Amino acid sequence: MQQKRLHQQKTHLSKKVSQKELDELVDQNYGLLVNLAIKFNPRSKHDLEDYIQIGSIGMIKGIRTFDPNKGRMNTYLGTCIKNEILNYLRSQKNNGIVLDNSYRCIYLDEEKLWEILPDSMSKQDKDIISLKLNGNTRKEIAKKIGKTENQVRYIIQKFLTKIRESNE
Repeated sequence: MQQKRLHQQKTHLSKKVSQKELDELVDQNYGLLVNLAIKFNPRSKHDLEDYIQIGSIGMIKGIRTFDPNKGRMNTYLGTCIKNEILNYLRSQKNNGIVLDNSYRCIYLDEEKLWEILPDSMSKQDKDIISLKLNGNTRKEIAKKIGKTENQVRYIIQKFLTKIRESNE
């Protein structure tokens, strides 16, 4: 049964997707969308709703661009949804959000942050964290402080580990 439906999806998607087919595919994959939005660790119901709406855009783009000869639809849609939410989060400057390696959002209050981190952190490490919290990319930070992107990534990962440990 599921294979028959998958074949129908593939044949439908090899041509232009009608509004009815698009609606059906969105309904069928809504659970995937919600699951991925929750994995971004929304702070509130409002944030979750935002992530779902933004992810919906990615899902619709994915449905319209899916090529059945290149893989499974749900894998492709999952990637499209995650990328759309990630692009949104990265575009938000000065929001106190840092993404960890599994794309979970860690929300930081800069005032409380310095209470958690050890005093032994170097000034340069603290500067890197401040720049990251202000929305700078690793590449931008590396250029500003004269370090490599990998060195900046390592310092940020160390920082995220300390934050996770303090929240447990």
